[in-house]
Amino acid sequence: MNNQTIVLTFGKAVQTASGLLLAEIDALMHRDSDGGRITRFEPGTNVFFLLHHDPAIRIVRVDDTGGGNVYRLGEVTRTGMQKGVTFTHPQAQIMLQHIPSGPPSASWYGESSTLVVRKRQAISAPSAPCLGDISYQYRAWQYRYVPPAMNLSVDQEFPVDIIIEYRGEA
Repeated sequence: MNNQTIVLTFGKAVQTASGLLLAEIDALMHRDSDGGRITRFEPGTNVFFLLHHDPAIRIVRVDDTGGGNVYRLGEVTRTGMQKGVTFTHPQAQIMLQHIPSGPPSASWYGESSTLVVRKRQAISAPSAPCLGDISYQYRAWQYRYVPPAMNLSVDQEFPVDIIIEYRGEA
């Protein structure tokens, strides 16, 4: 197998006073045979990624450090999943990774509850204690990174950072 790879990285999710900003590889477009998210790409591969953010944040620019091109393709809906979530008591809140675009649902193990959205990403289970897998829909902007033409040596990596400039209170 050829070990020439482009490694695309993003910063950590940012929680600003204006809301959430999260960039990640589009797992629907890039999955391995086991269903896991691919994070390393061969030269010439178009890399699709998502930018999920609170509407109060305005994206000014999305760029890359690798000399390629970044294109915004449009808004998409994806399914978020958090497995093995435990609600210890009725007031306990967990934070979803994304801002849901509709009500979340759960598959419970044993005791069950309804789910209540408390704040944009915070949910609780009034009939806690309970344990389950939480799923929800969320919206994000889909982008495509097109790397420049390149020849890499065997076992060579080409790191690329995606830069997101935004406006909103930090």
